[in-house]
Amino acid sequence: MKNIINISLGVLLLSFVAYWFFKPTSANSTSMSANTWAERSLASEVVVGEPAPEIALTTPKGDSLKLSSLRGKVVLVDFWASWCAPCRAANPEVVRLYKKYKGLNKNFEILGVSLDNKRENWVQAIAKDHLAWPHVSDLKGWTSTAAEDYKVNSIPYTVIVDAEGNVVARKLKGRQLEMKLDQLLGVQ
Repeated sequence: MKNIINISLGVLLLSFVAYWFFKPTSANSTSMSANTWAERSLASEVVVGEPAPEIALTTPKGDSLKLSSLRGKVVLVDFWASWCAPCRAANPEVVRLYKKYKGLNKNFEILGVSLDNKRENWVQAIAKDHLAWPHVSDLKGWTSTAAEDYKVNSIPYTVIVDAEGNVVARKLKGRQLEMKLDQLLGVQ
C-alpha cells in the first residue's frame, strides 16, 4: 500500500513539474517557453553554406529594412534584447568590433535584431549602449519571425552572412568571432 501511495505522489509531482516547465508563456514574456526552446532545439538549424533566411523587420524609426538590402557586405547579424543581461554585457565588445571593421572596410555591417517586446526599452538600450549600426525588430520577443527563422533559442546569438548572402558562421563570440571576421574581411 505504501508503494502505491509513493508512486501516486511521484506521478502527481512529476505531472505538476511537467506542466509548470512546459506551460506556454505569453508573447510578452521575457523568457522562452520550454516548448518553444525544445521545438527550436530539435528543428534543423540554419546551415553554414546555405543562403541566409531573409529578415524583413522594422527599424526604430518605423522604416522597413531587409537583410538582403545589405547584400555585397559581410553582415554580422546580432540577435539580442534590452532585457538580456549577457547581451548588454557583450555590447561594448560588439561596439569595438563595429568600430574596428567599419573603419577598415566599408563592406562590413552589423544588423541588430532585437527580441524586445517594448519599443521604448529597445530604443533606450540602443542609445545607452551606443549601438550605431542598423537595428530591426517586430517587437514579438521570442516569437519574432527572425528568431523563428534562425532557430534562435538563446541570446546573444550571432550569424555571419557573407557578401553573397550565405551563412558562413553562427554562434561565435569573443576571439572566435573576431578571428572569423578578420578572415572574411582580409584583416591581418
